[in-house]
Amino acid sequence: MAALAKAVVVCLIVATLGSFCASTEMSFDFDCTSKTFKHGDAYGQNVESLLEELKTITPVNGHFYHRANRTYPSVFGTAHCFSSLTSSEAACASCLHKAIKTIRGECWNTVGASAGSAAAGCNIRYASSKIKP
Repeated sequence: MAALAKAVVVCLIVATLGSFCASTEMSFDFDCTSKTFKHGDAYGQNVESLLEELKTITPVNGHFYHRANRTYPSVFGTAHCFSSLTSSEAACASCLHKAIKTIRGECWNTVGASAGSAAAGCNIRYASSKIKP
């Protein structure tokens, strides 16, 4: 237990200095709506498309991106990387990839979901209604 605590402290110190501590797997908090959609329907396809767009554009767009897709049914999303912990595009993209992996594992087929980690340095969210940035 003491070794784990030391590893976390070292990871936080390294992260504060601007590097991403990829060797320690961080857990992501998540929240899922109770309403679901059918696998493969238009809403699900729009969710998948939006999550990929958020993951791709957020790291190169000043570490924040807010988007609504243009096709019906509408899906709204936002993603944010905390620049103090994910100072590089690669660290931001990696963090968002893990957040999306959490959503796919814990919340897939839900109409809205969010996942993030303050320790890893990012969060991502989507919903069927407008999200304030």
